[in-house]
Formats: sequence, structure tokens, C-alpha cells
Amino acid sequence: MRALHIFIVAVVFGLCTGCTSGGDGLDFTTTWNLVNVSGGFAGVDHTFQRGLIKWTFYEEDGIIKVTNNNDIDSLNDIFETGTYPYTIEEIGTDYHIFIEGEDFGVIAKTSTIMTINQEQINDGFLITLIR
Repeated sequence: MRALHIFIVAVVFGLCTGCTSGGDGLDFTTTWNLVNVSGGFAGVDHTFQRGLIKWTFYEEDGIIKVTNNNDIDSLNDIFETGTYPYTIEEIGTDYHIFIEGEDFGVIAKTSTIMTINQEQINDGFLITLIR
């Protein structure tokens, strides 16, 4: 499991050297699959099968519809099934996503991978989503 986590982190950071993190490149209107949540105070590393947890962004409406089919309560899967309002704001040189009015972290994305890094927000998580 540790090797898988290291592999996922290496791939994400390797691909993020070409990430779009602002301007017109922040096109979210699509479905993303939550595949990993790592970090936090307890040092979690939870990997999810593609398609188990889907986040569909509706950019024009400013909402995310989450379909969460994870039934293992001990895994941190971020959101239950539901609809959540979001906005994107530029703060310094980073783009932050605000979900339900709270700063949820810094976004980095390519055409196939998006990360939300909460490390700047107290012992937060690194959230990895793929198309």
C-alpha cells in the first residue's frame, strides 16, 4: 500500500510540472473521480477505485454534485453524496477552491489529473482526482 501511495504521489507531482493553475485553463465542467486522499494530522492514505466516488463540476452553476458509493466509514472520502456550492479565487499566485464558502485548498490540474492541496490549511489533505 505504501508503494502505491508513493507511485500515485510521484505521478501526480510529475504531471503537475505542466499543470494549469489559473486563467482560462481552469475548465472544470466535467466529472472527476476521487482516487486518493492522503496526509492530514493522522497521516492517512486512502485509495479509491475509479468510479466509486465521482465529483461532477457544473461551472456555470457553481456547484459540485458528488456521488459517493464508498460504504467503508473508516475511510476519509471527503464528501457524502450531495450538491455543494463552489467558487475559485486567485490568492497570490495560487488558485484556491472554496467549497460551501470555506477555503478547501490549492488547485493544480492537467487534462487528466487534478489535485487539491490542503497542506497550507493546517495539516490538511492532498486530494487526487482523475478524469
